[in-house]
Amino acid sequence: MTVELTLFILIGAIAVASAVMMLLSENAVHSALFLIVVMGCIAFLFLMLEAPFLAMVQIAVYAGAIMVLFLFVIMLLGAEKAEVIEPQDARRFKWQPALALILAVSLLGLAGLAIIQGKIDLQTPPTQPASLRFAQFAPDLRDVDIYVNGELLTAAPAFGAVTDFQSVPAGEYAVNIALAGRDASSSLADTTVTLEPGEIATVIAYGAGRLPSLSVVNDDLSSVPERSARIAVFNAYNSDVSLARLNSELFNDARNVEIIVPNIPVGIASTPVLVDEGIVDWTVIEAGSETLIASGGNWNGRDGIVVRLNDYEIERGTSQLLVLTNERLISGELRPLVTPLVSQAIPAFGSPQAIGYTLFTTYMLPFQMIALLLLVAMIGAVVLTHKEPATAPRRRDIRRKVSRPLTSVIAAQTGTDIMKSEAETPEPTAPTATTTEPTGD
Repeated sequence: MTVELTLFILIGAIAVASAVMMLLSENAVHSALFLIVVMGCIAFLFLMLEAPFLAMVQIAVYAGAIMVLFLFVIMLLGAEKAEVIEPQDARRFKWQPALALILAVSLLGLAGLAIIQGKIDLQTPPTQPASLRFAQFAPDLRDVDIYVNGELLTAAPAFGAVTDFQSVPAGEYAVNIALAGRDASSSLADTTVTLEPGEIATVIAYGAGRLPSLSVVNDDLSSVPERSARIAVFNAYNSDVSLARLNSELFNDARNVEIIVPNIPVGIASTPVLVDEGIVDWTVIEAGSETLIASGGNWNGRDGIVVRLNDYEIERGTSQLLVLTNERLISGELRPLVTPLVSQAIPAFGSPQAIGYTLFTTYMLPFQMIALLLLVAMIGAVVLTHKEPATAPRRRDIRRKVSRPLTSVIAAQTGTDIMKSEAETPEPTAPTATTTEPTGD
């Protein structure tokens, strides 16, 4: 038993046990904690599948944010407190156990039926289509059409024009360059391309004169390491070349020639190399001229330098084909030119780019459905954990009967007889008016 299988069995057992305890736990907070353990186990399984981004999303989003939201709802509704045992008749949803049992049995039955009839072990992976594109780098090619298996691919491409990748079934294809307005039978140049499933190829037209040459370059768009790119060079020049970096000495006229891609024959693409992202200063030199360039001399008026790529930017996550060719100037002379064909490399499995591309293209609808189910689950949790507050029994408005008169009760409590006090209290008398006679002086 390998270490990977042992870890899978151990983590899977912990996840299943935690899921069972989540369902059987009577305390809502304990159930939420068991669910967090399940999500942590799922994140560990993603790590075993070399998908670290999914593992971190599982922990940060599900085990973190969503479970905090669930705990907040649980605490807000007071579901973590000890529940009062209610009579069986007082349960609000008596149909829940029966419905849960029926759904569980149905789900297990459908899953077993799908596994038995699906014949997963006998399925073959679907055949991936191939891709093909055309690039026109022949400086003297004018008024022509490009045909693939007799069908028009592009009409009158200008110098430097590159078509998009066309998805085609795997097989053999005939590529023809014919005069504009005529069919593929009036071919100026042709070649045959054999494409395997998932293979990507570029047909390049190059060479001066009315009769161009055609070459087929197999493009490698597989994933590249982080912060790097894949570089290949196609030589459509008139001699063998090398891609180099020229570093001048500080106190010396001599140069340090660092070869990046050596000895590229005419009409051939070099072996791809991986380089770090950033700004580079590269130089295309004639093959075998390293000593001449290092000494700073020349031979027959030539210094061995074909063309320079100053401040060239290497973009991360790309696969670049540098096409070295000649362009025709107005004066009629040919000038060396490097044209980069930049394509995005296929993101690595489990990377943020791969997951985002897959979620928002192939699995957009299931992704939105899962979000909707999570919303429904949240609403269901609120409904199921909410309880109506206990209401006091309604008081009946009945007048109380007493055996003694109210005055006797008050007299017993206060110690005075209200009726007697009222009888003994004298009535107030009005004041007598006094008359004073005036006296005369």
